[in-house]
Amino acid sequence: MIKVHYHLPGLFEFYDFYREFLPLYREHLNWFYDWCDIASVYGAPEGSL
Repeated sequence: MIKVHYHLPGLFEFYDFYREFLPLYREHLNWFYDWCDIASVYGAPEGSL
């Protein structure tokens, strides 16, 4: 079976969303497709190099 790994941008822009979503994702994996995975969440605050 093929598994899709998602890399989610906007760690700082969508911090409030990820703060609520990621615990749900970890606790309730049965709510999500088993062929999909969140590989990373990345981002940097505005003005960072």
